[in-house]
Amino acid sequence: MQNSRVAFKIPITMRDVYLLSGLGADDRVYGFIDLSGYKLNHIRWIEPLANEDLSSYSRRLLDQIPTDNPILVGVSFGGIVAVEIGKLIPTEKVILISSAMTKSDLPKYYDATGPSILRDWIPPTWLKNVNFLTFFFFGTETNEERRLLKTIIKETDASFLKWAMVAIATWRNETRLNNATQIHGTADKIIPFKTADFPIKDGGHFMIVNKADAITKLIRHLLS
Repeated sequence: MQNSRVAFKIPITMRDVYLLSGLGADDRVYGFIDLSGYKLNHIRWIEPLANEDLSSYSRRLLDQIPTDNPILVGVSFGGIVAVEIGKLIPTEKVILISSAMTKSDLPKYYDATGPSILRDWIPPTWLKNVNFLTFFFFGTETNEERRLLKTIIKETDASFLKWAMVAIATWRNETRLNNATQIHGTADKIIPFKTADFPIKDGGHFMIVNKADAITKLIRHLLS
């Protein structure tokens, strides 16, 4: 009697990748890079508590990360939060795009702006004014990019934006994560380039949009 063989298909489980956006409370900037083949999980910003620091805030985001040893990808402010999460739980990889790993990665004038002035004297709505200087510092290159940036800023909650800016100005982290990788543009004017594992020539702070192909290749390389 001939033995019959039954073929079983082994299910392929997509790896979870957790994405943390910039100050815009949405995931539109990630729509320009191709991470097909991965299960993408967008971390949603929650309302900060009064005078909450980044460490405490990041801890409250852990409910959105049920995966053991997760992969985190953070852009700008999201990268800073990813670092704080990486200090709280074991992670497989932390990829920072246009962001900072420690306080020393931020320009000195962030302190000079005066967190107390931001906190007590500047109305939140002032922080949402968008003009040619906004486009200059973010490094937008086309009218489409300018419209996208303007929409993101306009739709960001003003109180959250003010809290986040104060939280960044008062961030004191000195821990460098061993499994973190920095991708940074050499022309970034928001967080000026100092050093990076993967420099992007002429990349500005908005390079996840206008240099998406290069960033896609790098992220896929790091995740492969």
